[in-house]
Amino acid sequence: MKILVTGGAGFIASHVVDALVKEGHEVSVVDDLSMGRREQVHPSARFYRVDIRQREALDGVFRAERPELVNHHAAQGNLRRSITEPSFDASVNILGSLVLIELSLAYKVRKFIYISSGGAVYGRNDTSDPYGCSNGWLEPEGPPLVASIVPIASGSDANGNLWSLALSPAGNATELELLLATIGTYLPLEPLGDADLGTTTAVSPTDTPLDAPPVEGLPGSVYGIVSDRVARIELRTDGGEIVEGSLYPIPPGTIDAEQAFLILAPIAESFTGTILAYDAAGRELQSTEVTTVR
Repeated sequence: MKILVTGGAGFIASHVVDALVKEGHEVSVVDDLSMGRREQVHPSARFYRVDIRQREALDGVFRAERPELVNHHAAQGNLRRSITEPSFDASVNILGSLVLIELSLAYKVRKFIYISSGGAVYGRNDTSDPYGCSNGWLEPEGPPLVASIVPIASGSDANGNLWSLALSPAGNATELELLLATIGTYLPLEPLGDADLGTTTAVSPTDTPLDAPPVEGLPGSVYGIVSDRVARIELRTDGGEIVEGSLYPIPPGTIDAEQAFLILAPIAESFTGTILAYDAAGRELQSTEVTTVR
């Protein structure tokens, strides 16, 4: 199939391009390189440096490529700029997308796949959030935002599996959500109070949905909340492994904790161990035992 990927020089979309090429599709990429990098584009994909707001240039791409499917990743993804320059944000995410859709209709594209930020769009309609509005194409009649997901951090493990940490509303409570490849877990949080090491859980790399495709090289994971006195966090498994984790600031005023932590351990099965929290001088502040959920 002939597939056009917009934003294909970006982190996520470049991996999509790699997978499509591997599956034997004929892939072309549009990216203005404002955020993406040319070297991330698969060498077998045809590359066009085009801003999606440039109708004439984009029309030339459609005329040359005649795509059957458009996979739309291109966006203004800077949250801060969406607030300081909402008109620019909308010009890319709304008007640029409309140009792309109109050309897709004109050239009889069979399928259009729109990729957006789940934390900014789905299940919500927040008129105070320019980023969410422009990505979600604001629906004025939609329900008002009552509670929303608060992103904390995201990245990938040593094998390229994507992960994200976020605060997620759950009734009157808040959960710390970890998404890792096909794994999704939710940790109900208790107030940290005067403690340094708060609510914590461990997740086995085999804790994947029964109908999910197999994912090679998934790590075991431990995550939770800590105070701002914690400068280092580590896992010591009963099997003798020692794995240091990463600390991520939690937006002020969201929950009773200053930091979240994530430890990705190269362990293939369930495990038990101890989490240790240290201050900046290397002194142990607190520890707790953990056992994987499954």
